[in-house]
Order: sequence, then C-alpha cells, then structure tokens
Amino acid sequence: MQSWRWRIGRRLVGWFHVRFQGDAAMPQTLFQYCVYAIVQGERLAIAAARGKPVTFQEERAWVTGKVLLEDAQVENLVVPVLLGDATDCRRLAYWGLLTKVQVAEKSTHYTVDRVRELDEEHSPQELFLRSSSRKIAAGFIKSYAICVTPDFLPKCVA
Repeated sequence: MQSWRWRIGRRLVGWFHVRFQGDAAMPQTLFQYCVYAIVQGERLAIAAARGKPVTFQEERAWVTGKVLLEDAQVENLVVPVLLGDATDCRRLAYWGLLTKVQVAEKSTHYTVDRVRELDEEHSPQELFLRSSSRKIAAGFIKSYAICVTPDFLPKCVA
C-alpha cells in the first residue's frame, strides 16, 4: 500500500492510501520473519528458471507458517522463504516470496513466487530462529523453521 499526502497549496489537507494490485514493479517490504525450508535442488533450479509461482509439499503441518503469512498480509508485507537443497543442507541456495500456505492434518502445500538464486553464498547457520533467538545449529535436521529475516536479503523487492 502506498501513502500519499494531499495538499492544497502549502496546507496539508489529508492522507490517502493507494493499493496497486498485480503491479510487479511496486516495491514490497519484507516481513521481519522468514521461513527456512529444504527442497530437492533440482526442483529449486526448475522453479528459478521458470520464474513462476511454484507449489511445494511438506510432510509437516506449517501452522505457525500459515499464521506468519496471515500476519504479514495484514501489514501489507511479504514473507521471504530461504530455500536449501535437501541433498546438501550446508548452504542456502535460493529464496522467494511465500504467497500461500494450505495446511492439512499432517502436511502442507506452500506456494513460493519469484524463486531466485541468492547472490552470495550463505549457510543456514547464519539464520536466527524466531523461537529462541539462537542461530540454527550445524546438523539442523528439521525440514523447515521460522527465522528472523536476515540482513543479506533486500529490505524491499519489486
């Protein structure tokens, strides 16, 4: 949502807000929390090459992830997703924007838009867990985690 000031001459009369829907050029601010997930590397490479939203399945219920997305959407923010290759979890390979989370009893389908490779090499151990404020430990084996959005991501995306 974009805020604009309304002026008559030099006098500020009021504010109005404009929401641009479907405008990819409109910058979006990242939410303070992100999701770290692992996916098969081949699927990540294909998703990045296509440049379209892609849906992944997780064998856990992302209840907190769904709430996180809803909270961000209320504030007109976007939730970044940091993606690691499931065959080599030592580095973060890609990132994108979480757009949809569908939670079932024991699984989740989540959609990530604008999957792209990270510009620089980073590891999951650079991420801070939201729950404990501690860095992800080496050998972290969970398939997803809620983390603080790292500084190496841009503050806004177009």
